[in-house]
Amino acid sequence: MEITKELIKKKFAEYNWLYFYGKLGRCKFYFFPRKTSKYGFYLTNKDKNGRLYGTIWLNKCVDWTEEMFKEVLIHEMIHMYNRMVDGRLADSFLFNGLFSHGFFFGRQCRRLKRVYGIVIKKYGK
Repeated sequence: MEITKELIKKKFAEYNWLYFYGKLGRCKFYFFPRKTSKYGFYLTNKDKNGRLYGTIWLNKCVDWTEEMFKEVLIHEMIHMYNRMVDGRLADSFLFNGLFSHGFFFGRQCRRLKRVYGIVIKKYGK
């Protein structure tokens, strides 16, 4: 399956309403500029007016299946939800670096499994 920015935008909007109550804000999408072992990555950024927005990076060099694409995109959306909606430890280096797959991430994974039957791996691959 080939992923495009249009597909990512479409699925992001769909999953936002289905699984995150439409609460996720602005998000930009990028592909990693070179081959990497990461499937996806999330960052929070500020625009020139100081407003926060999310960025999701995906690896275009992966042989994606629909199921894997859905899981990785939702995985990155959980990071966005925790940061942008819950505001969990927003300025904490430990949360953003070391513990970004900790309690709050796991809580969203458990909610998605309990309510929708979706299993999201904490560390990808």
